[in-house]
Amino acid sequence: MLKSELVNVIQARHQNLSTQTIKGAVDSIIDRMVDALLSQDRIEIRGFGSFNVHYYPPRRAHNPRTGEFIVTGPNAKPHFKAGSILKDLIDSSEETAH
Repeated sequence: MLKSELVNVIQARHQNLSTQTIKGAVDSIIDRMVDALLSQDRIEIRGFGSFNVHYYPPRRAHNPRTGEFIVTGPNAKPHFKAGSILKDLIDSSEETAH
């Protein structure tokens, strides 16, 4: 789902709110989530899941084309872990789809 599609779905459910108001709210939520992750805070949305940052130390790697070995720098990546309610919903929808 694209952000614009999310705004359209919310607009259809809440016709008393303007599209600009909804877009601003969605942007504010996303901005706050990014700020939290940049601050190394964990985000937990009960029933949906949690977001946090996983840190990876430097590692030895090689370029398969040249065979040269290099040491990569440390890096950090956002990580999402689905909540049990979301997992159960997806699992039950898979059962009905087959």
